[in-house]
Amino acid sequence: MVKVVGPALSLGAHGTLGKALTFQKRLKGNTVYLKSHPGRISSFNLSYNQYQNKVYVSEGVRYWHLLSGSEQGDWDEFVE
Repeated sequence: MVKVVGPALSLGAHGTLGKALTFQKRLKGNTVYLKSHPGRISSFNLSYNQYQNKVYVSEGVRYWHLLSGSEQGDWDEFVE
C-alpha cells in the first residue's frame, strides 16, 4: 500500500501501488519505478551491438570453463 504525504511525487510517497509502481524516497528526492519481478526475462530489446557483445561475453565464459585448472591459472598469471 502506498503511503502518500501530499500529492504523489510532490512531498513524498513510498510503497507499491497496484503491483505496478513502486514509490521510493532517495537521497536526491522521490522516485517512481515500475515494479520489478526478479527472475523474469526483461522486455528490454537489445540493439544489434548489445546483442553481439552479449554473445561474445557468453562465448568467452563458455570457453573459459572448457580450460583445465592449470590453463586457467596460466591465464590468471598472464593478466596480472
